[in-house]
Formats: sequence, structure tokens, C-alpha cells
Amino acid sequence: MSSKNFYDLDPSKVFDAIESLGLKITGRYFQLNSYENRVFDVQIESGHQLLHSEMSFGASEAQRDQAVIAKFYRPMRWSKEAINEEHLFLRDLNQAGIKAVSPYVFNNQTVFDHKGIFFTLFPKAYGRMPQELNPSHLQSIGRTLSRLHNVGEQAIATNRLFFDTETFGDESLDYIAEFVYPEIKSTYFAVADMILDELYQILPNLKFVRIHGDCHKGNILQTDPINGDKEYFFVDFDDFCNGPVIQDLWMLLSDSKNLNPKTNPELENFLQGYMELRDFNTAELKYIPLLQGLRIIYYAGWIAKRWDDPSFKHLFPQFLDYTYWAEEAQALKDVWQNYQSR
Repeated sequence: MSSKNFYDLDPSKVFDAIESLGLKITGRYFQLNSYENRVFDVQIESGHQLLHSEMSFGASEAQRDQAVIAKFYRPMRWSKEAINEEHLFLRDLNQAGIKAVSPYVFNNQTVFDHKGIFFTLFPKAYGRMPQELNPSHLQSIGRTLSRLHNVGEQAIATNRLFFDTETFGDESLDYIAEFVYPEIKSTYFAVADMILDELYQILPNLKFVRIHGDCHKGNILQTDPINGDKEYFFVDFDDFCNGPVIQDLWMLLSDSKNLNPKTNPELENFLQGYMELRDFNTAELKYIPLLQGLRIIYYAGWIAKRWDDPSFKHLFPQFLDYTYWAEEAQALKDVWQNYQSR
């Protein structure tokens, strides 16, 4: 697959790819924010019947103005089989009555190759990011996530990543080794190794199911119906993988230092909703600082791995600075100390 074609995507190339499916573009085109992939909001000429797999949330609104979201996947990250497993999971959620935006289907396929780049068309989902969440909203999100995990445990995604320490931790350290500021390197790696050594002992003992993988509040949308309660649904399953359910839970918390449900109302309400439909071992909450540390390491590795992408040098200019790595090392120290204090 061609990275150059991916970096050089422009309206004409996007239109050519979409029209290869037999559709016609009106010319309306917006590029949406996405660091990992290239995502575009485009309009299809009226008269084209778009077929979605099951219960694509927001499809009725999208069909009225023929808006589609075209997602072009970063080359060399996912195989076609891996992307298909993401789409299969979305279909499984739909069939279980869980709102999730599933891709459009053309000739029984949802993933297409145009000049070495995989792409997919999705309906445009209508919703907004939630702001302040009261107890009933937190419980609703907890129930939605537990339903997602109930579907997730029904199969394993054999072509997706497993959330293990080597893949997310050690491989990330390999990528960032040449970027860590020299004066910080020994401190950074010493703390990182302590975190990863602990996770090597812990993660194999946790139950793995199919999880969202990047489950933070920015990937939740809510509806605001005129009549009825707000509904919440998760978007952006690009990091979908096999992993422990605690990984999907902790990023939703505003306060991840206080991990006692009795004194953290947000956590209490979230777990109350979650445990209405699924058991959760609260003993796993003590692992959250380690998972925070793993995410810090993985995120730095993610940037380093994509440093050849011209956009990343503009998006993360601080990545080469002393201050950036000093703050990263301190963040790792903080989560390690938080873990040790439990």
C-alpha cells in the first residue's frame, strides 16, 4: 500500500475512489479531524440508493441529504481482514440492538481498495459530545458499555491486536528510543520498565473480550430527542481490539486517582449502570494507574512510528523538545507512585 498516495489525498482522489463504487459526488467536501486516518464528509448526488448493513444510527438523516463519511485507512496499519473484523463487530452490536454506525455495503463488501489505500463509507451520525453528566447519564453510559462488552465476549477478533504488554509497551519503547531526550532517557526507561514488568504479571490473568479500545468521552455522542431520554453511542472503533474490560472503563473517568466508588460519585454511578447488566471485578480498579502509564508509553510510540508522515511534524513539534520528555517522564513517575500507594 502506498503511503505517498495517502499523504497526497485531495478532493479529486477522494472523489475518484468513491465514484469507483458507482456513486456520483455533488462536489460538497469537508475534511474532518483525524490524526490516524483521512476522513471526509462528502455529498452523494440524489437518486443513489445506499445500503447499510443493519441499524446504522443516523442513517435516515444522512439519506435525506445524501451525506456520507468516507474513511481512508492509514496504510500498513490494518489488513483488510482486520478492518472487516471491526465492521463485523459493529454489525454484531447492531444486531444486539446497540446503536453503532455501521458501514455501507456494496456488492456484499464494506472495505475497498483504491490505489493501495483501503477505504469505507459510513452514514453520517448525528449527535454531540456530552458535556456535564449527571448520575443518570453516567449510569446510562455504564449500561451501554456493559452491553457492548456482553457482545464483545461472544467471539474473538483473530485478526485484531491483543492488548498485551509486548505489543503496546515494549514495541512502543523501541519506536521512541531514538526520540527520548538524552538527559531524560535513563529515567524514562527505568520507570517505564517497572510499569511494564508489573503489567507482564497482571494482564495475562485478566479476561479478554472484544473491546472498543479507545473509549474516552471524545468517542461518545449523545442524542437530544425532543421527546424521550438522551441516548449515548460510541464512535470511532479504529482501535478495536481484544482486551480487558477495565481498559474501556478507566478513560471515561474524570478523576482516575480516586478509585474508590464509595468516595468517587462518578465512578459509583458508572459502575452502578455497568453492573446492572454485567459483572465487574472491582479489584481490577487498582490496575488503572498501570494502564495510564501504558497509554502514555503507547501514545509516544504512536507518534514516533508515524514521524515520517509530514503532518505529524506539524502536529507535534514539541516531540523533539526536552520539556516534552521531562513531562512524560514525570507523568510515568506519578502513575507509578499512584499504583504503589494502593
